Amino acid sequence: MKFSIRSFRAESGDRKPKDKNSLRLHLGAFLLLVVTFFAALLAFFPTEALRVRAEQMIQRQTGESVSIGRLSLRPLLSLQLSGISWSPSAEPWPPVNIPQVKVSPRWSALVTAQPGLNFITQLADGRIEGSFIPGADTQAEIISASIAPYFPGELDYKAQGILSGTFFSDGDPSAESTESVFDLQLEQAAVTGLERLGISRDRLSLGTIRIQGNLQGRNLKIENFSAAGGEIQIDGKATILVATTPQQSRINAQIALTPGPDLDPGLRDLLTLSGVTPDRNGTFNLRLSGSLAQPNRR
Repeated sequence: MKFSIRSFRAESGDRKPKDKNSLRLHLGAFLLLVVTFFAALLAFFPTEALRVRAEQMIQRQTGESVSIGRLSLRPLLSLQLSGISWSPSAEPWPPVNIPQVKVSPRWSALVTAQPGLNFITQLADGRIEGSFIPGADTQAEIISASIAPYFPGELDYKAQGILSGTFFSDGDPSAESTESVFDLQLEQAAVTGLERLGISRDRLSLGTIRIQGNLQGRNLKIENFSAAGGEIQIDGKATILVATTPQQSRINAQIALTPGPDLDPGLRDLLTLSGVTPDRNGTFNLRLSGSLAQPNRR
């Protein structure tokens, strides 16, 4: 009995090109199906209905009025919101404009079984990045955000500075039982509009401001508030009971103000007229209580 190896090899070699062609055909069909699916999703996704739904949900959950100019679906199932305008309920604050917000799924949820969202908020200058896991945690990082655009000309007094910092919550930040921790830093901080107080220099430099604390329900606790490197040094701590409007919120604070050599004489005189006698280091120690609109000084 004869057995031809040559014939066997020849037949096997003839099948390889066919197998490769079949693999390419199936792979091409699969890729075409994926592309077609996402093209149809992008074309027929109900973005307008979702935009209106998002505005209504924000209004219902926060009581704040937010208008979204445009909502669109992007690759990898991310949503892009642009032309956002927030009208704060606190008077007389003008509308705050946010150029863009991008929201995308947390793909690590495929492994951890914890669905959530990642978000990037583009501000007028700077951005906020973070993530949200329902019932688990919320975290955000503020990266080099200028606060000046959010104090427009309608306000008598305006603040300046570059804000950075972190925010972390181990649950739903709006829940009474959830504690949120924050650590914020404002560099090149300053306040303008002081000519209304009869001050010769319109601008007060505050250097670098640091704020650390936590928020639980309506109780805001500032464990450390400091300003260094400016015309006046500030150290303090405070507890605030947050109300519907900032003016109605209640405060209990201890603040130490130490004038620097470059402080405007007019502001130095105002500190003297406060009725508080400075200590031997020239520091004015103040205690504030009552509403934010009309705090009592002790």
